[in-house]
Amino acid sequence: MRGQFIEFNVSAALGCTVGCLARLGLALALLFGTSCSADRSGLGSEDPTQQPEPQVQCGSSVCAAGQMCCAEQCVAARCDDGNPCTVDICGVTGCIHAVSEGTRCNDGLFCNGVDSCGSDGNCSVHNGDPCVGNLTCDEGLGTCVGCDETSPCPEASEEVSECDFSGLGVCEQIGSRTRTTTTYACVDRVCIPSESQQNEACIRRTEDAACDDGNACTRDDKCKDGACTGTLRECAADLQVDPSDPCVDVACDPGSGCLVKPTENRCEYQDLPVESLNRDRDCRTYQCRDGVCQEHPARQPAGTVCQDPVSLQCGTCNPGGVCSGLDAEACS
Repeated sequence: MRGQFIEFNVSAALGCTVGCLARLGLALALLFGTSCSADRSGLGSEDPTQQPEPQVQCGSSVCAAGQMCCAEQCVAARCDDGNPCTVDICGVTGCIHAVSEGTRCNDGLFCNGVDSCGSDGNCSVHNGDPCVGNLTCDEGLGTCVGCDETSPCPEASEEVSECDFSGLGVCEQIGSRTRTTTTYACVDRVCIPSESQQNEACIRRTEDAACDDGNACTRDDKCKDGACTGTLRECAADLQVDPSDPCVDVACDPGSGCLVKPTENRCEYQDLPVESLNRDRDCRTYQCRDGVCQEHPARQPAGTVCQDPVSLQCGTCNPGGVCSGLDAEACS
C-alpha cells in the first residue's frame, strides 16, 4: 500500500467556502495547512519511501526495474506488500508494514457489507448485510433483490482508490486517484447497480524525503518544495586539500564529483616543498609544476631590491639572479 505519504482529497476541498485557492494552488496549500476542510486517507511518515528507479545500486547488488533500495536491500517499489491494510515505509533496518486499522478495503464479497481493515492487518471488519427490510442479498448477482415501493434499494456508496504516483519523481507531490460511486435502481424487483467514476487530485508529503538530484557536486539531497535539491560539497575539505595551496585547484564535475587539478600558477619561495636557506631567493622566481612549487629558470629583473637572510643586509639583484651590493644601510 502506498500509505506512507499523507494524501488529501483535492476535489472535496474544492467545495470549501468561496475564495479558496484554485485547484493546483489549493493542493499545495493543503499540503502545508489551510482552513478549508478536506478528506484525508492514509497515514503520514517522517521518512517517505523513495520512488523506484531502474538499475539502482543497492549495497553490493543492483536492483531491477520496479524495485527500490531500502536498508541496502532490493525490495518491491515503495515497500508495497500488496496488502491494502498496511502502511508500507522504508525503515532503518528494512521495510515496515504498519497496520492501518479502519482503512476502507474490499474482500470481494457483497453481502457482508462495506469492508474495512481490522487490527489484525486484514480486511476483516464488515458493516453487515446491505439489504435491509424485505430485501434479500444475492451474492451471485452481487446485489439486493425483492425491492418495491416499500422496500427501496440500498443508498449510494463510494469507494476511493489509493493515490497513484506512478511515473512521478520522488519529490513530486500531486498524484491522482479514482472515486467510484455506486447507485441502485429497482428493475423487476432487482436492485441494479450503476457505477460512475471521477478522477481527482491527491497529495503526499515529500518535504525532506531523501532523493538524488543526479549532481555529484551536492550531498545530503532532500526534497524541497517538490524538487530534489542538495547542499554543495566542500571539495577542499572532502579531499583534505589545503585551499591556500597555490599549486592545486579544487574543482567539481557534476558527473564525477570533486577533483584536484594541478595549476601553473606563480608561487613563492616559502611554498617550496622543502624550504632551504637560499641567500639569493629574492632574486629568483618560482612556479607550480605538476602541482608542486619549483624554482623557475627566470630571474627577477636586475635592480630588484633583495635581502640576504643570513647577514640581513640588503642589496639589488644582478642579471644572474644574485643578491649583490649588500649593505646594511640599504635596508633602511
